[in-house]
Amino acid sequence: MAQINSQLKTVNPGWKKLKKLNTIPIDLERIALIRGKDTDYLCDPTNIESLILELGLNDEGLEEFPESLHNSCGQGLRIWQYPVQFSKYLVDVAKLKIDSYLEIGIRHGGTFVTTVEYLNKFNPLKYAIGIDIIPCLSLLEYEKINPTAKFVKINTQSSDYKEWLKTYDKFDLVLIDSFHEEKQCRNEFISVKEQANIIAFHDIANINYPGVKKVWEEVKNIDEYDCREYIAQYKDIEFSYMGIGLAVRKERL
Repeated sequence: MAQINSQLKTVNPGWKKLKKLNTIPIDLERIALIRGKDTDYLCDPTNIESLILELGLNDEGLEEFPESLHNSCGQGLRIWQYPVQFSKYLVDVAKLKIDSYLEIGIRHGGTFVTTVEYLNKFNPLKYAIGIDIIPCLSLLEYEKINPTAKFVKINTQSSDYKEWLKTYDKFDLVLIDSFHEEKQCRNEFISVKEQANIIAFHDIANINYPGVKKVWEEVKNIDEYDCREYIAQYKDIEFSYMGIGLAVRKERL
C-alpha cells in the first residue's frame, strides 16, 4: 500500500495541471480512416482496436499507456482511451442505433470525433455536442466538416449549464468524462439522468479516480439500468487505469 500511495503522489500533480492547459490541435484528416471502412469491418472489436491505434492516442498521462502503444501516442486524433476497452464499447453502443450524443469533457476532442464518426456509420446522428470548460479549436474546425456536430464551452457546475440543458429534449447517449472528482461526477450524472437514455462514464477503473468508481457503483445499483463494463487492462501496466461503464435504460434495449 505504501508503494501505491507513493506512486500516486507523483502521478496526481500532473493530472491537476491539465485543467490549466490549452488544447492541442488534432489531425482531423484521420477521420477518413473511419469513413473509408464498411460496417462489416467496423463491427469487429479487433478491427476497431487496430483502427484506434491508426487514429492516434493522447500522450498526456503517458504512464498509463503500455510501451507497446507509445508509437501511437501524441499524434492523430489524440484519443484518450485504452483501445482494448474503447473498441468493445463502440461496437456495443453502435448496436443500439444512437441518434444523438453528448460528451461532457472532451479535452482535445479525439474521443468525441471518433465516437461521432463511428456511430454515424451505423445510424446518422441528428446532433452531437461536445462540451468543456476549456476552448477547443479543433472541434470548431470539425463543425465545418460535420454540421451535425457542435462544441459548447460551458461549466457543468454553473446555472448557465442547467439552462442550456433545457434547450434539448433528450440525448440518446451521454459520455461523462469531465473533472474526475466524486461530487462533480455525481452532479453531471444527475444533470442528464432524466434526459439521457444511455449514460457512459470514463475512468471507472482508474486507480487515480476513486470518486468516479464510487458514482459508477451507485449507478449500477439503480434498477432502471442495464449496466456493462469495459475494464480490460494491459499486462505490462502495474496499476488499473481508464475503464468505461455503460448504463442503458432497460426500456431502451
